[in-house]
Amino acid sequence: MKWLICDVDHTLFDSRGRDGLANEKDWDAYNAAAWKDPPVPEMIALVNSLHASGWPTICLTACAEKWRPVKMRQLLDHGVEYDELIMRPHEDFRPSPALKVGLLMRRLRSLDDVGLVIEDRDDVVAAFKEQNITVLQSHVRMIKP
Repeated sequence: MKWLICDVDHTLFDSRGRDGLANEKDWDAYNAAAWKDPPVPEMIALVNSLHASGWPTICLTACAEKWRPVKMRQLLDHGVEYDELIMRPHEDFRPSPALKVGLLMRRLRSLDDVGLVIEDRDDVVAAFKEQNITVLQSHVRMIKP
């Protein structure tokens, strides 16, 4: 069984409106405001299509575990089909690339069980490529008024 792994912020949802808070490292304000992020319909449709065709799906985020209710509500409200949500454990401050690879290594029997990762960040994409995992890099496009 091969797993689909999908990032949440900046992949399934357009989180650009909160980027100023991330730049200020105000993580509580950043994560509390996630419910305002508009969905990226094309990415949600892709994930839901793969899930419907039999790919078990993990949403993987570097967001802290204490924000699980916000993330779950966000995914539910926008109809994202997934099997599991993996989040940053309390007091785990590893950089996102090491965190995400490490969390998957702990959860799955082997990274060979990962069929596809959908992720936006260059450094996380590189970390998965180093593990010889197929990655689709997402990009939230700017909508011109």
